[in-house]
Amino acid sequence: MLIVRLLVLASLPILDLAVGFEVSENFRTRHCGEEFCWSLLIIAANALLSWAAVYFALFLLAIAAARMPSVILRGPLPMIFSLPLILLITILLMQCSWSWFLGLNFGFLPSTDIVVFLVENLARIPRHLLQTAPAETIGLTLAVLLLSFALVQLFFDPARRMKQPMGTGLVFAALMVTAFGAYLSAPHARAKFSAIAFNKMLLVRLDPSQADYVLNTALEKTFIPRLPSPPIGKADGDHPVIVVLVESLRRDLIHTDPTPIPFLKSLAEGDGIFFDKAYATASHSNYADVAFWYSRYPMRSLNLQSYPTDAGYRGTSIFKLMKEHGYTTGYISSQNELWGEMINWLNVPAEVDYFYHSENFRGKTWYSQGGGLAGMIRMGMATAGKIEDSQTLKIATRWIEGLANKQRFFLGMNLQNTHFSYVIPPGGARPYQPSEIGSGALYYLWPAALKTVVRNRYLNAVHNLDQELSAFAAALKAWNLWDEALVVIVGDSGEAFHEHGFGNHSGPMYDEVMRTFVMVKPPRNSDLPRDSFQGAVSHLDITATIPDILGMEVPASFQGRPVFQPGGSRPVFMHSNALVKQTGLVHWPWKLLKTYYPFEKTELYDLIQDPGERKNLADLESASAHRLSEQLDLWISRHLLYYSAPEYYGRYNPPK
Repeated sequence: MLIVRLLVLASLPILDLAVGFEVSENFRTRHCGEEFCWSLLIIAANALLSWAAVYFALFLLAIAAARMPSVILRGPLPMIFSLPLILLITILLMQCSWSWFLGLNFGFLPSTDIVVFLVENLARIPRHLLQTAPAETIGLTLAVLLLSFALVQLFFDPARRMKQPMGTGLVFAALMVTAFGAYLSAPHARAKFSAIAFNKMLLVRLDPSQADYVLNTALEKTFIPRLPSPPIGKADGDHPVIVVLVESLRRDLIHTDPTPIPFLKSLAEGDGIFFDKAYATASHSNYADVAFWYSRYPMRSLNLQSYPTDAGYRGTSIFKLMKEHGYTTGYISSQNELWGEMINWLNVPAEVDYFYHSENFRGKTWYSQGGGLAGMIRMGMATAGKIEDSQTLKIATRWIEGLANKQRFFLGMNLQNTHFSYVIPPGGARPYQPSEIGSGALYYLWPAALKTVVRNRYLNAVHNLDQELSAFAAALKAWNLWDEALVVIVGDSGEAFHEHGFGNHSGPMYDEVMRTFVMVKPPRNSDLPRDSFQGAVSHLDITATIPDILGMEVPASFQGRPVFQPGGSRPVFMHSNALVKQTGLVHWPWKLLKTYYPFEKTELYDLIQDPGERKNLADLESASAHRLSEQLDLWISRHLLYYSAPEYYGRYNPPK
């Protein structure tokens, strides 16, 4: 029996590694070439460490059980005692099962940032997994629970009977903590593995030739002092303002034939202004959304960041600005704003008169065509934790209808039907076929073979949302509000369909993800030209343009610049810290991307000659790459310095 147990212990990690190396050819080809693949060994080391953590946890809890009075372990109590152990082993085994897949396909390894984020959003992670692949999630969970139970039965009692001294337990506890710490921080990889490169920026923020400038506080001298705000009076005219942030709305939808967005296209080509080169600030919503409402870049730290309620650097939101100008303000969202703690900066009672998100919704937050568990597994839970957008728009309509002054309100919205796996409302049209994804497509990880089906599903979701927005506009017209309203439609990100080997967003910042649909419909009496705007702009600039159109002074804390003001072109910056750690800038026609995790890479593209970003010119155009890289490094350095201490963000406005 001892031999059987030892074989089981050894076979699980060996099988894990054998399968991993067998399927790693694609990883080696992309990231190693003909060279010896150190990165592959580091991923293997992480997998082994995760198995070591499993065995240490098993052994330690068995030791703990051995020291309990025997009376406690009689009857049903041993099984009750082992339940936490089974759950712990389940979590660790699931980590093992994902370690190779994510590592080999995307170079994605756990980190302390990721663990902290998962713990903070623990209640919402299962919803997300069930939303995208319910059958696989439930099946994997049951399989791992059974495996965990088998491991407990095999090893728990024998280890408990070993009667190890307390010193042995403490030694193993120290080993387990050390191994798990190494697993999360990967110090063993510091010499070769490029995932650590991102942390180098904490130590070297500028190239050596600029180091003296840091010592001489040259960066601080570039900051603009924060002056007392002048009294704010009521802006001229009464114009309702409606700003709709739409999940994953690609810029090229307006050029798709046949168009999935007839209403938005007619608006952009008629009374609206379409921004052809508008860029999001990040590839994931928990950065991009708040950045838009505050007109602030999400570069505050190199670590994964959230939104503390007491942050002295929060700045002025568009809601606060409009409230100070006498507007009634509202924020109505289909998503759960607890995600990433965004709610801390969005639900500020002194600035937002009415706040509503999915936690306030009392109806179903998911839809499926079948009933019960079987229907859920067959169809997938499309919008777990989110409100279906037609319901959100009805809530917004009722809020506007109840306002005493319908001429002077500011409404911010966040719509989510266009998030994977793309919600089709009950009775919604499905003109793009085939479009049934099934229940096995995981967000970001679905195979390229599904791209036609997934894209069609996306287009159907976009098409139905376009119809809902048209109906919402009709309600505004019925109240005689539409003509005088300032309406802004912004995609918070784009959406990828394997143009660069991945789906959805939250990953690399190529144009299919970062260049989004943006349209502004000014009030009827505005003299702005109704035309396509061709300059490269950031979403932060769109936010700053809202008060500019209304004749208000743009807050000094806004990092965006009104697009219709003179001043010439300037770089558009971006920063993501989700499935990749990456920074970038667009200084048209050049686009520079610097990746720090999961591998080091610099990319330079000429977006006029190469709009698909296929030919990396970082080596051929080394002078341009170096110049833009210096600009990007300086941008990073100024932001890290600004947010590093109250002496900076308390005295100055953020870097422009």
